[in-house]
Amino acid sequence: MGLYTLSDDDVFALAKPILLDTIIGANNKDWAQFSRHMPAEDASNAETQADVERQWEEDPYLTQFTDKPEFLGVIRKSDVIIVLWKLRCSDNNDEHLERLYLQEHEGKVVQVGIWTD
Repeated sequence: MGLYTLSDDDVFALAKPILLDTIIGANNKDWAQFSRHMPAEDASNAETQADVERQWEEDPYLTQFTDKPEFLGVIRKSDVIIVLWKLRCSDNNDEHLERLYLQEHEGKVVQVGIWTD
């Protein structure tokens, strides 16, 4: 696919549905939806799932994002693409920086991390 050579616009087009699935999964506390774009070994890892579910309980804002992310840019590293987004909470006007980490894995683009500030 050449993920690392795509333009910012092409990365945005590829990453947005991945991010939206992740947001919907988090908002509904639905691990299957949240992990849909993870590598299979991560999506089926019980420790990873338990850690994410714990975060959903401890930090309610992680389950309150709107489905209207604002694309900010792309950071290219040698082994990962980081897509930056501005997210807003549905229950207030708080804004958060979302970093969606993508890699090519067995010919497919997968989410290998997500971090919210």
